[in-house]
Amino acid sequence: MQQAGNLFEPRRLMSFSLLSAQLSQLVSASALAGSLALGAPAYVHADASLSSVSATIHRLDAPVVGRFTRFDAQIAFNPAHPNRARAQLSIDTTSYDLGESDANARARGKNWLDSAEYPSANFVSTSFVPAGGDRYSMTGRLTIRGRTQDVVVPVHLSNDSGSRVFDGSLPVKRLRFGIGKDAPAPEAAAIGDDVVIQFHLVVPGQRSPARDSAAQ
Repeated sequence: MQQAGNLFEPRRLMSFSLLSAQLSQLVSASALAGSLALGAPAYVHADASLSSVSATIHRLDAPVVGRFTRFDAQIAFNPAHPNRARAQLSIDTTSYDLGESDANARARGKNWLDSAEYPSANFVSTSFVPAGGDRYSMTGRLTIRGRTQDVVVPVHLSNDSGSRVFDGSLPVKRLRFGIGKDAPAPEAAAIGDDVVIQFHLVVPGQRSPARDSAAQ
């Protein structure tokens, strides 16, 4: 009878590793095939040159718009099955631009976005529900400065020259993400807790609704 200790010989460990890798590939392939069989659409990158992501803060009750100049958005959407839509957004927090170098340095600094420690903010959708007409309600998880909150984002869908355009606006409380919690009192008092994240995402090359429906 073969001893159990032989199972841990390098040759057998290599065989187990290869087998595990093959099984992992099979599971991934099966999941992808199942997803495609269910009509789940594939991710398409938004055109960053035509899209925008911004965060509007209030300084002494006056709105100040800051824009993120680097981000990556991916959306998978089929109007025939909107409940299968998915979205994910990664934002480079070091690119937050308020239009003035000193303000940018403070906003990206340790007391606020802390971009050195948390260089990205991320959103991943968990559901996408029709809300009438070209409007949808997207639920997901938003992570900023390492803190994650469940959020609901109203989304408006339109078409422009063969591309789908997704517009949305999400009010958040900055302190829930720890933004500004350690800022000096006078500085923190000047910046309101309410922040509005807005996005305009142009997703090119997706099929028209008629073709999407006909494909099902």
